[in-house]
Amino acid sequence: MFGVIICTLLLLGNFTQAMLTPDMSKRVFLDIFFKDEKKTKEISDKARSTQMAIYPFMICILAPCFYFFFVGPFIDKKRLGDNTAYITVAAFIVGYVCLSKRLF
Repeated sequence: MFGVIICTLLLLGNFTQAMLTPDMSKRVFLDIFFKDEKKTKEISDKARSTQMAIYPFMICILAPCFYFFFVGPFIDKKRLGDNTAYITVAAFIVGYVCLSKRLF
């Protein structure tokens, strides 16, 4: 049930983001970037601050949830063989480190 709630919240968040994204085919941002350097800097700073605000959520909350719901079920050895648990956990750790390096 908890997984359904998280999935619904992520779906709503992505849907909201998709609805609020402006139509890029009308060259709105391109015109702003070429005409107003101050506005371009302001947009860049806001985007950077938004990304920095999301990183702790991704590292501290989302990654453990992914481990619990996606890695946990594959740890039992019945699914893919004797080394399934080791391979799954190792792949998660590598992915987690790569995500952390990419974010910072």
